[in-house]
Amino acid sequence: MKIDFLNFLWNIFIGAGAGAGITFLLRTYFNEKIKNSVKHEYEVRIESFKSELKNAIDKDLESYKSNLKELESKNLDKWEIKREACLKALNLADAAMSNMDWDVDTKLGVVKSEIDTIIVRNCYNQLACSCDLPETLSEFKRVLGLFGPITGDAIVDFRNIIRKELNFGKEIDVDRVAAFIGRIHGDEK
Repeated sequence: MKIDFLNFLWNIFIGAGAGAGITFLLRTYFNEKIKNSVKHEYEVRIESFKSELKNAIDKDLESYKSNLKELESKNLDKWEIKREACLKALNLADAAMSNMDWDVDTKLGVVKSEIDTIIVRNCYNQLACSCDLPETLSEFKRVLGLFGPITGDAIVDFRNIIRKELNFGKEIDVDRVAAFIGRIHGDEK
């Protein structure tokens, strides 16, 4: 009977070991299955999120590019208007200086005949509406002789402020002695 009892204990021990082994294997199997299922679900969600994020970024990028092109176009249009106003102002300044009486001794010029006031006002308004630098307007007035007699080199300051206004870089017109070309030799008729 002792052998039966030992067999019985041995069978219980083997059964318990087998049960524990099966339980361990089943637990490991289900844990791995759950881990893989969660991992798969996580990867699917991550890919979905990446796709949504990429679409949102692409949409925002296209919107940004479109807004940038529109802004560049507006800035180019504004610059063209500013450039045109500045060139008109330079031409009016030249015309005004050409119509001045120049005192040989003092080298001061005083307006001898008027330029059409409507044209000057129109140009001034264009400058005022398109330029960024207040000096552009004050130099325009000064070169027209609105602040009193001027010297021929007033055009140098006006040209240089126009260059600055148009972002053309540093001042290049520095010749103050022969700043204004009043006439060319042989042009004395």
